[in-house]
Amino acid sequence: MTNDAPDSAKAIRTSRSRLLSYENGLVLVLGLAFGLINFDGRAVSVLMPLIVADLRLDNTHVGLLTAAASLTAAPANLLAGRLSDLLGVRKWPLVAAVATFSLCTVSSGLATTFAVLFAARLLTGFAQGPTPPLLFIIMAEGSAPQRRGLNAGLVGTFGALLGTAAPVVFAALGATYGWRSAFYLTVVPGVIVAALIAAVVREMGAPATQGREPDSTVSIVRTRNVWLSALCACLLAGYTATLLGFAPLYLVQAKQMPSDDMGALLSAAGATGLLVGGALLALSDRVGHKTIASIATLVGAAAPLALLLGRASIAGLLIPMVLGASAATTIPLFIMTIPSGSVPGRSYGTALGFVGATVTIAGGVIVPSVAGWIADRATLAAPLAISLACVVACSACTLLLTETAPRKLTRAQL
Repeated sequence: MTNDAPDSAKAIRTSRSRLLSYENGLVLVLGLAFGLINFDGRAVSVLMPLIVADLRLDNTHVGLLTAAASLTAAPANLLAGRLSDLLGVRKWPLVAAVATFSLCTVSSGLATTFAVLFAARLLTGFAQGPTPPLLFIIMAEGSAPQRRGLNAGLVGTFGALLGTAAPVVFAALGATYGWRSAFYLTVVPGVIVAALIAAVVREMGAPATQGREPDSTVSIVRTRNVWLSALCACLLAGYTATLLGFAPLYLVQAKQMPSDDMGALLSAAGATGLLVGGALLALSDRVGHKTIASIATLVGAAAPLALLLGRASIAGLLIPMVLGASAATTIPLFIMTIPSGSVPGRSYGTALGFVGATVTIAGGVIVPSVAGWIADRATLAAPLAISLACVVACSACTLLLTETAPRKLTRAQL
């Protein structure tokens, strides 16, 4: 019995040490940074009714403002990723990117015309663009190989949860202080997050200090898992954007579901789906990144199918919508986990930057825009059919991926 107490104390110290590890601190800080991106990304859409009334905008203006940040973020994704490989630095460019795009949000609040606001959103997008690839590069470099799926899931889930607070916060700020003040006030959390990154993140050093130059952009992009990850991410992002964008309209207008029931359904499904998706990402480190990607995207087809074919009731649609939200939550597998497991560390930036740039334009702008154009000329069911096609195609493409989970690869070699 005399040995039990020391052993227990040692176990507690070990547990605390793991909990307070650098890797876990990195997840927390980068999750905040990713949440900040989601937070800012929702600002224009939430404040749009106030902006439209003040600047007297039409639907074309609304569409352009919604896509503006993505148009400039995409080239910034690729540029930042490539430069980080060539220069061998990740931390300070990320600090500068977070601080800069936070300060750039002020320019949106200063706008008095559509042209100025459009230019401000383009500027903000370009400043924001380097943030996603850089934070996921740092997360990949700071993660143990057997925890990459889990850590990507935690960062993505944490970021998404913070993003869900945006409608409440921006609506309250806009109603109380006006839409311009809402943009001004978002600078504060951005500066705080930039300071936390500067204090917590370690510069892992790399490509330029490892004695070898990063591979060429063409050779990296031609890596099978890299271009396939970009394709899968585009399809999954297109699925998510069309499902989230048109499901509320379809339920209320085509299925005659009461607005309160629709809101309750989507809120419950979104929150539950985030938790389930996060668990799937953690499980991917054990059973395989490719395996979870294939299964999650396939069952994600249940959401558009249920909307198109099922009855408009919370009881009948909740489980399919949870499955859909869970599938959407697994996108970090394609934008971080699988590509970073397919190229050497000196090429992380280029690989993740390419995937990020591609998904920003194709999945975030082109697919939803085409779906909206088709909906105007057909019915609201058309975007949901496109969403279904995207997720089924994504699941099919995952079968061509090469497995990257270390535990799965080790078992396969035994």
